[in-house]
Amino acid sequence: MPREGFLELLDFDAAVDVQHYPITKMHGPRGQALIAQCRRALAEQAICVLRGFVRDDALARMIGEAEAVDRLTAPVHALWH
Repeated sequence: MPREGFLELLDFDAAVDVQHYPITKMHGPRGQALIAQCRRALAEQAICVLRGFVRDDALARMIGEAEAVDRLTAPVHALWH
């Protein structure tokens, strides 16, 4: 039985705000505008911040999964330090 978790988030519509960040349609005018915006930001500020790119509910799940992995690996990590 497959484990529920991060792999489910590969559904871009569930994880990414594709209405504001049309990453599935980068060849279209909105996708090209996003690329231009990111290139401009990188050239001017050396960083491109995409606020709200990951949906809040998806981000909460990612954090939860990272914390669960951390709890599972903490005993192993302790052996090395």
